[in-house]
Amino acid sequence: MITTTIFLSSLASLIFNENFYQNEHVKNNVYDSLPDANERTHEIVMFLDKGTELGSKFNQKEKLHMQDVKNLVDNGFLLYYFCIILLISVIIYYVYTKKKFNHVLIYSGGIIIGFCLVSFLLQAQFQYFFIKFHELFFDNNLWLLNPATDKLIILLPEQFFVDFVKNVYARSFMAGVGLFFVGFVRKKI
Repeated sequence: MITTTIFLSSLASLIFNENFYQNEHVKNNVYDSLPDANERTHEIVMFLDKGTELGSKFNQKEKLHMQDVKNLVDNGFLLYYFCIILLISVIIYYVYTKKKFNHVLIYSGGIIIGFCLVSFLLQAQFQYFFIKFHELFFDNNLWLLNPATDKLIILLPEQFFVDFVKNVYARSFMAGVGLFFVGFVRKKI
């Protein structure tokens, strides 16, 4: 539960972060092909966050795919909020019963650290996992975009997602180290 909350928190901290997208646009030379990349990005972020409509910059296939993405994001946030409520309940339980929470912090931190290290090692197989992710979470082929007709794949190339995932793991890793350290220090006190 703590581990899921940490990973979803890391994901949530990036998904609506337009600065992250813009840095990726520079890194991936997106502005060369799409000078209006910032406007497109803003539309996507507003669509995912507030449900505002995607405009004429996106074709029908892109809009349908983004609706699938929005459904996934919305369900992810439902899981995130559920985990937060559950986590708060567990913390209240430990505080109320005066039980030590140290071992939970140490184990959760260790699991996060281990998962992140394994994930970093598997980055060489990113494309394989990226395809499997889409096959698992999408029940159509709308995610198979063509750069000649679908500008979304130019706006958000595969390298964007590689960097996105690396950032999620890096943030989660730091949180895992923090949990482990706090649990270890509290155990020694």
